[in-house]
Amino acid sequence: MDIIEAKTTWGKIVKMVLLCLVGLIFAPLLLLLGYRRLRSIPEEDPNHRMLKFALIYGVVLVLLGFGFLIWKFMPKDGEGVKNVSWLPDIATNVSYYRYPFHCEIYEFDVTEAHFKAMYGQEKLEEIKDPVIIKRYASRMEGAPEEMRTVTVKNGLCCFGKEDYTTGVYSKEIVFDREKGRVYFCSEREE
Repeated sequence: MDIIEAKTTWGKIVKMVLLCLVGLIFAPLLLLLGYRRLRSIPEEDPNHRMLKFALIYGVVLVLLGFGFLIWKFMPKDGEGVKNVSWLPDIATNVSYYRYPFHCEIYEFDVTEAHFKAMYGQEKLEEIKDPVIIKRYASRMEGAPEEMRTVTVKNGLCCFGKEDYTTGVYSKEIVFDREKGRVYFCSEREE
């Protein structure tokens, strides 16, 4: 498993734990040891300036590392995006709300044939009764009520649960034939 480009939930957890261990334990410890060594070296010594530079550089790297971890695991959203890296290029006009290890709600335009190719492994069923599904705006403050859900009357759907190491997630996938739009909602159950 390539931990740097972790694709699975387990890989993401391992990656997060390893980065946190490095950031929380080793980097501050090394900086502390370097600072103690710096205090014991006279200022006239050429090594004093070099060690001081290394310590400043180390502090900056640790702060950048913590900033990256915070940014990486913060919720992200977008509306009307042409394409996103985590969906095939055939998915266009993507709107989404993603919060790692909590929920993933997105929608995009695609043909029915491409939808079946993307989600063919799922147990897709014809919609008999109207289906109401959450939209990405359901997690955004101040979004109008009509943007929080959508009702689909003609299309395909799949409902289920998936068990990961981070918890059990409900999963809903709905294709609206009239709009040529896919609605996807996966949320961790509490």
